[in-house]
Amino acid sequence: MTGDKLSIRCAIRKLALALAAMSLTLGGKSVAIAAECFDDQRIGLFTERHYSELNAKTRSKAGDTKIDHMATTALRITRANVVSIKANSRQNAITMARGDGLSVLAYLEVEASSSEIKLQFGQTSLVMVETAARLQFLNSVDGSILGESSDFGKSTGLDIEHALPEMLQPTLVMMSEKAARDACKNGLSSGPTVAKAPGSTDLESANEDRALISEIQHVLIDLGYYTGDVDGIAGGLTHRAIEHAESEMRQPVTGQPSKMLLVKLNKRLVTDTQVLLKSLGRIKGEPSGILNRETKMAIKAFEREQGLYSDGKPDGDLVTILEAEVSGEIALSSAESELDPRLRFRIEELLVDLGYLNGVPSGEDSFDLTEAIRQAELKHGLPVDGVPDLSLYRKLQSIRHGS
Repeated sequence: MTGDKLSIRCAIRKLALALAAMSLTLGGKSVAIAAECFDDQRIGLFTERHYSELNAKTRSKAGDTKIDHMATTALRITRANVVSIKANSRQNAITMARGDGLSVLAYLEVEASSSEIKLQFGQTSLVMVETAARLQFLNSVDGSILGESSDFGKSTGLDIEHALPEMLQPTLVMMSEKAARDACKNGLSSGPTVAKAPGSTDLESANEDRALISEIQHVLIDLGYYTGDVDGIAGGLTHRAIEHAESEMRQPVTGQPSKMLLVKLNKRLVTDTQVLLKSLGRIKGEPSGILNRETKMAIKAFEREQGLYSDGKPDGDLVTILEAEVSGEIALSSAESELDPRLRFRIEELLVDLGYLNGVPSGEDSFDLTEAIRQAELKHGLPVDGVPDLSLYRKLQSIRHGS
């Protein structure tokens, strides 16, 4: 009896899949509406999934291969050219899509949890899977939502991986269709930027230009080319900074902001960061200008060590601290060093390495840390005050390096 029910259930799912596949080729009104503004448009795709397998800890992952494939297949209904974005968060995916000249990012989030289905003789061979899926088309310029759709469902299978595809694929097609219709109604164009709404002025275009210039100014500051305000206005200081950057990157010197310039500046920032990370032995690969997984993981580890906000993205502050690490110094003034958590963490790490302190560095003040500092200061002829300062850091650094 159980086998018959499963056979019927599988047949129903296969029929649903077949109908969904047919819907991709039908010239219906809804498809025409979606294709009208997405046709041949290059759009990004970023997926996140959060699975809870029975009583196990929730497993989260960005860019799951299976979910990516299902989403790409479903998005064919829009007739868009889908480009998969590899990132560790939605915000980073939006930034990467913008850097790649993609005006739209399709963001799919899938949550699934499973529970046991008790069969005869108490054996568990099937699970019940419940899902919640959300699909959004996001404007890569400002992250605003152009169109969205969501759906909930239940299915059974051997495990989550078996149950999801048959259940999600048809519903993803419907979600893509609805979200695409909303996006088209909200003014999405088939060009590289978001179209103006009827009756609008050039304000939207001006705002996009200002956002681009602001982002370029941020990166120019990170690279040390620009010292002015981030105001989104391409004044003389900004033009000269761009010219300087273009000259050093051996690019045609125009002094003009552009999306391509932003891509090249970001690549330069990543390359500079990778060179420093490799000098410190934190990555094995050669500098490529691509923010790959190895680089992001190395940045995150370093940021945690330094007591910085850990996002895995290169910036000017990170480069400055990495340069200080390469040169054997911390980029801080003596006045602020005692209160800076980065310095305390690095000193604690050195004290552990040199045997003055036990345990894992935490960057927090403690009695054991103070005593370890006093012992090191006493042994190496420094004023004994138990304070983590630059003189102690430099002395411990020189000892660890054998100088």
